[in-house]
Amino acid sequence: SEMFGGGMQSQAMGSTVMEKNLDRITVITAIVFSATTILLAFRLQ
Repeated sequence: SEMFGGGMQSQAMGSTVMEKNLDRITVITAIVFSATTILLAFRLQ
């Protein structure tokens, strides 16, 4: 959130929705990345 101007945008209503979406995307990406890494590790053994 601080990358996009920090405190100035946090007063706007739209940015909170955007931050929730970014958080969701980040979490999903982390889960997918972890899952594929684990699968690859098992695959290469």
